[in-house]
Amino acid sequence: MSYAVIWQQAGQPSVTGRLEFVDGWIVLSGRPLGGSPTRCSVALDEVADVHLERSRDAQGGRGRRLLVVGGTNGTRIEVASLEGPGALHELADELTTRRV
Repeated sequence: MSYAVIWQQAGQPSVTGRLEFVDGWIVLSGRPLGGSPTRCSVALDEVADVHLERSRDAQGGRGRRLLVVGGTNGTRIEVASLEGPGALHELADELTTRRV
């Protein structure tokens, strides 16, 4: 399962790409504007929190973004869907189900 997203780690540029679930991991890949391809992986069992927020500056998600926070290393990743708000809710549900 793959989702078209814009994602960002704290202090890093926004990346346009995709989010996938691969063997117990969340794998984000893509390319920042004018940059080289990049990739970020977070083990599902290390995800401490997943929630939706409304934000004026959320890109692509019409003011909605998903926050994924990794527990052991405190990784904070913001994700906005390029497929619309329904896909973001589906992604949040999928994340919540898979990390249990």
